Amino acid sequence: MCVKNLLILKRMKISTIGHVIVMLLLAAVLLLSGGCSSVFVPYEVNNRVQEQAYSGGDTTLGRLFHAETASHPELSGAYLLDKGEESLLWRGVLTEQAEKSIDIQTFIWSDDNVGTIGAARLLQAAKRGVHVRILLDYVTLDVDSNYLVWLNDHTNISIRLYNPFSQLDASIGSKVSTLLSSFSRLNRRMHNKLFLVDGRVVLVGGRNNADEYYDMHADMNFRDRDLLVVGDVLQKARRGFDEYWNSEWSIGIDQVLPRKVDPQQRTAYYQKLESYAREPKNYPPRFDDALKRTRKSLQRLPGHLSWGKAEMIYDIPGKNEQLSSLRGYGKSGEFLTRSFLEAKEEILVETPYMITMPGTLDLFARLQKRGVLVRVLTDSMASAEDDLVFSAYKRQRRNILRRGVKMCELRRDAAIRETVFERFQSMEEMPDISLHAKTAVIDRRTLLIGSFNLDPRSTHINTEHVFRIESPDLAEQVAKIINTDMDLENCWQVNMDAEGKLTWKTLRDGREERSYIEPGVTFFERMRLLFFMMLPVEAIL
Repeated sequence: MCVKNLLILKRMKISTIGHVIVMLLLAAVLLLSGGCSSVFVPYEVNNRVQEQAYSGGDTTLGRLFHAETASHPELSGAYLLDKGEESLLWRGVLTEQAEKSIDIQTFIWSDDNVGTIGAARLLQAAKRGVHVRILLDYVTLDVDSNYLVWLNDHTNISIRLYNPFSQLDASIGSKVSTLLSSFSRLNRRMHNKLFLVDGRVVLVGGRNNADEYYDMHADMNFRDRDLLVVGDVLQKARRGFDEYWNSEWSIGIDQVLPRKVDPQQRTAYYQKLESYAREPKNYPPRFDDALKRTRKSLQRLPGHLSWGKAEMIYDIPGKNEQLSSLRGYGKSGEFLTRSFLEAKEEILVETPYMITMPGTLDLFARLQKRGVLVRVLTDSMASAEDDLVFSAYKRQRRNILRRGVKMCELRRDAAIRETVFERFQSMEEMPDISLHAKTAVIDRRTLLIGSFNLDPRSTHINTEHVFRIESPDLAEQVAKIINTDMDLENCWQVNMDAEGKLTWKTLRDGREERSYIEPGVTFFERMRLLFFMMLPVEAIL
């Protein structure tokens, strides 16, 4: 009964989080009618050995960056990875270079092309003796459970799931009913993203592990952003990963999926994985040339870093101690607020989700009163990954504009696709684009990047991280990119008159185009949005 009723979700345009929220509403009805029930039982981790990230410098990567880090004491160096394919190549090269450890923390991991080839590369590293630790959020996993069990069975690979609440391959109805049995705890998810190699280089930003985050999807790809970081802040990156890895919230895959592994099946899977990664249709030969160029770039990288005072702020596992409340705060949101209040002239923001709370509107009002210009790029309804989240933004949009915020909404057919998608010339059809970057530039001097969306879930529920660096050069570089993303060839500029009427303005083929209704979507899509606007779920979006 549960699964049958939940199948209607497949016809809705909603993201993984939106999917879970709507499932909760439907499952609540089913539970009240006695349709299905289950109870959450916490996992035991008391006797587990506490592990630490590798922190020694006697590796190829440690030696490569030693001179520059030594000459910049208490500072961190950063390098921008603005394009998806570029970020994927750097992950590949860093995985090749790893000699001691690879620590990965991510919200989404799919067994699509990127996820499968990534797993093959991690397996190769493990066979070289590299210790690989992978921490995944449980609720968003989109993989065959055997995939995780067989990988985890390698001596040098350990996989843990954050806040699991049932066996991974349990039915949807069983998962949702268990979730409802301890909602205040199990609703808290890990949204952090971290890729740490040999304890000396870390990638931070918004990208998860799936095709669409690296411009590899045929239909839609995300506009996202990462930084490669070395230097002083790596101490905090290592400590943060260890804190999550060793916490009671992170459970070994062998506890969540207690299965006896057949060695022959495992070996066959490893062979299949490596064979898949060699197939030209999965791994085009052009990537070998691209990896060669990236390896050369790595050798030159120490002289091309932007250095500055940096901080890495992450929430404690579980977000905060107020597990029964949807209004508790974490360190990341408080840090972001303090950073915004330091602005004297301008704040540029890119965020896919723009759902304000009373405190957010007060913050915008204070900045408006001080004369600080706030410009925000978010998704339009047409480009949005999640109609459920967009419906909350739609309800609040006028209040945001009244606080002086200049709003732009990304077009799904934005002109920047031709430069962001590096392989666009070889594509049969240009994919749509959707915003996923979580970035802010303050006064062209301070850059903030991480996993934090401007919404209640990032503020009160999910764990997040925010990286901040004081670097005018890097801040100006990113500010120029955001301003380009906000050009009228790429977005809809939203204006409101004195009576509260909205107008959307863009440029198409050099000609100005205006719309007086939600642009780029059909009548039926607008009606669907009205349905979502009636759902009382804003506090958990």
